[in-house]
Amino acid sequence: SLLIMILSLALIVKTLIFIMRGPARKYLRKSLNFDELLPEKFSSSPRLKAVNAPGWLSILAGFIITTLVQSSSITTSVLTPFVAADLLKLENMFPYTLGANLGTTGTTLIAAFTVKRALALQIALVHVLFNFFLES
Repeated sequence: SLLIMILSLALIVKTLIFIMRGPARKYLRKSLNFDELLPEKFSSSPRLKAVNAPGWLSILAGFIITTLVQSSSITTSVLTPFVAADLLKLENMFPYTLGANLGTTGTTLIAAFTVKRALALQIALVHVLFNFFLES
C-alpha cells in the first residue's frame, strides 16, 4: 500500500505539472504565494517586513480552507503536491500548515454551537486559544 501511495502522489504531481503550464501556472503561483501577490512595499520596508503580512495571510488562508473542509489533513495533502510542482514555495507552506492546524479549532467551534451548551462553547474557546497562542 505504501508503494501505491507513493506512485499515486508521483502521478498527481506529474499531472499537476503537465496541466499547470503557461499563464495558468503564473496566476496560481501568484495566488498561493502571498509574498509575490503583495506590493513591493511590504518586502522593502523594514517595519512591514517585520510584521510579515504574507505569512499571516497564509495562516488565515489555511485556517479558512480547513474550516470549510473540516480536515487539516485534506488541506495539507492538497497543498503538498503544489510544493512539489513548484507552485507554492516551501517556506510559504509552513504558514498554511499552521493555519490548517488552527482551522481544526473552527470545527470544534461549529460543534460547540450545534450542541448549544455553555460548557461546550467554553471548552471550544479554550481549544482555540490554546492552539492560537502555542502555535503562532
